[in-house]
Amino acid sequence: MSAVQILQVKTHTDGSFVFDRQGELALVAKIHDAHGDLTDLVAWQPERPGQWWLRHGDIAVLGAHNLAVAAYYGDGIRLHGTPQDYFSTHQSGVCVLLWSAPLDGLFDGVGMIQCHSPDLQKRLETALRRWEPPITVQRGSCHAA
Repeated sequence: MSAVQILQVKTHTDGSFVFDRQGELALVAKIHDAHGDLTDLVAWQPERPGQWWLRHGDIAVLGAHNLAVAAYYGDGIRLHGTPQDYFSTHQSGVCVLLWSAPLDGLFDGVGMIQCHSPDLQKRLETALRRWEPPITVQRGSCHAA
């Protein structure tokens, strides 16, 4: 399979898809983990690039290797809003596929993240903040040791 192929798929409301000869045409691409191993497939339709489906739901991001390298060296990385955006830049940067996944460990160490819109920036900030430890305020006096 080349980087992106046009195949027939049947999509499900849970965000997954299966290959189906009677299904709708969609762009389908391989997803690799940080080590380059094939882990999943993503499908989307060009007329609705903001909606995509995963074959198994086994990986949270496209560009896991790019993200791991950026985190290791403390470099910046570009966050793409859709798989279509990611593949249109020849697979540079990263695209979050599963916003419900714990993303903090994946982005830990990255120097700077460039987002193409304030909405995408806010979505990433919210997702990363969700995994921080809860912070509470204890009323009363504090005593210095």
